[in-house]
Amino acid sequence: MQHRVEISHLSVANNHFYTLCTPEPARITEKAKSLKVTERDPVTLECTVEGTPELRIRWYKDGKQLLPSRYYTMSFENNVASFRIEPVSKEDSGTYSFKVENDFGSSTCEAVLTVLTKKDTVLGSSIRMECKVSGSLPITAKWFKDGKEITDSAKYRSLCHENTMSLEIANLELSDSANYTCNISNIAGNDSCSAVLTVKEYIISCANITLLYFLTLMLKTWSPFSYCGSLTSYAFRVSAWSTVFLTLYSVDASRSGHYTCHVSNDVGSDSCTTMLMVTGVHTF
Repeated sequence: MQHRVEISHLSVANNHFYTLCTPEPARITEKAKSLKVTERDPVTLECTVEGTPELRIRWYKDGKQLLPSRYYTMSFENNVASFRIEPVSKEDSGTYSFKVENDFGSSTCEAVLTVLTKKDTVLGSSIRMECKVSGSLPITAKWFKDGKEITDSAKYRSLCHENTMSLEIANLELSDSANYTCNISNIAGNDSCSAVLTVKEYIISCANITLLYFLTLMLKTWSPFSYCGSLTSYAFRVSAWSTVFLTLYSVDASRSGHYTCHVSNDVGSDSCTTMLMVTGVHTF
């Protein structure tokens, strides 16, 4: 590419000053990186560029130009071009292209975004993960947990039925949360697919304790959980030990009554009720 050189001539008295301006073509100095993310998570692709203004940027997916929308956010600040998807879905998997250009040249780069399926299940249950395959027989399948090959045992059992490769996991534990990959191969080549398994603990119990001048409701659950209440002259607090405290201020006989604590997460809910009787007020 030939660069155009502009010469401006300034004359002050008998002195001559010449200014040389060499325009720079648009160039990518830091390319977007290929990423793997799980469904419903946000993801951002970034490119750093340089060149003589005005720089024009475009993002593409599988060759089709992308425009800002409810799920797509694009920005260009301090020579950093960003493209954000929130939240991502399986359909967002693909090859993303970035192009920057000015009047003197252009530059492009590509990044592959892989969206992994996210499976949530409950502690103590069982799960089956399936992978549909096609190709010339025989086809061999291997399953991996966070990159480590899984062998059949009382806990893991791999199955093959027609064009479906399956992995069964029994008696799920919290330690079973991981990235699982099915790798298939035949004489012609190989391929793989992955899914993220998250094991969540069901709410175990809800117990309560009643005191005269303040009420504490205790519960055990697996975070994250939510609690709700719309009371005045009360204070909610959640401790690091998954205990919810409800403290009553300025307690008098009007505070007597039944109090219920309801706790829930996305795999279950529980509640407990206690009776508070205010029998007298003492001044200390």
